[in-house]
Amino acid sequence: MKKCSHCGAVQKDSRMTCIDCGAPLGSSLDDKSEAALEDMLDDKLDGLSERAEDFYVPMRDRILAVVCIVGIVAAIVMLYLVGGEQDKIDAADVGNMYFSNNDSISPDDFFRISGSNSQRQREVNEAGGGAVTAICTLFVSAFMLLFPKV
Repeated sequence: MKKCSHCGAVQKDSRMTCIDCGAPLGSSLDDKSEAALEDMLDDKLDGLSERAEDFYVPMRDRILAVVCIVGIVAAIVMLYLVGGEQDKIDAADVGNMYFSNNDSISPDDFFRISGSNSQRQREVNEAGGGAVTAICTLFVSAFMLLFPKV
């Protein structure tokens, strides 16, 4: 074996120039240097095969998965708060309908009362839909980050 003095690439003894950088190669390595080089390469290959295990997850992916899980918790809290807002809107409609000054309520009054909160109702519905979408997306992302081979 020959080792390039310019880039450090290991080459066959039959090569005269480095296949990586084109620099001329010197003489072959002695047996002791060649054995040490092969041991070092074997250690590197063993380290690479350990990382290729099915359940190996790099630290960066673990951190991103934790961030996704925190996002899921935040989206669930948001969904809970949106549900509370929905209850408030429903209670306001019922309160307006039953506690108005008029004893009888016409259908027009009912639609007017319901329509007063329609903009807020749309906002609450959109926020709830966004929270559900966020939960699903973050769950899939966290699962893919933690279990890349699945």
